[in-house]
Amino acid sequence: MQYFVGPEGQRIMARNRQMLPPLWSAALSYDFTNPDMRPHRLREVIEVTGFHLYDLQFTPNWFQWTQDLGNEVVAIMNGEQPVETGMKRAADAINRWITP
Repeated sequence: MQYFVGPEGQRIMARNRQMLPPLWSAALSYDFTNPDMRPHRLREVIEVTGFHLYDLQFTPNWFQWTQDLGNEVVAIMNGEQPVETGMKRAADAINRWITP
């Protein structure tokens, strides 16, 4: 587990696009942000949105909105939709679940 969550393990995960690396160094690395690999321009998305994120894990509908978010992220990672479209759709889905 230490290797997996450490810098080298995270670089491998980033290079293989298996997940959004939780380490900033891996998420912003060329391994993950290479413009020749999907998703293109993800570094810009992370840089713009990263400082505005907050943890919604303990909201009543956490499972539902994380599932909706996951579906959009998978579609982005598979190249089925642009990052901008997927994140807009994800935001709309999340807001439906957490807006009173």
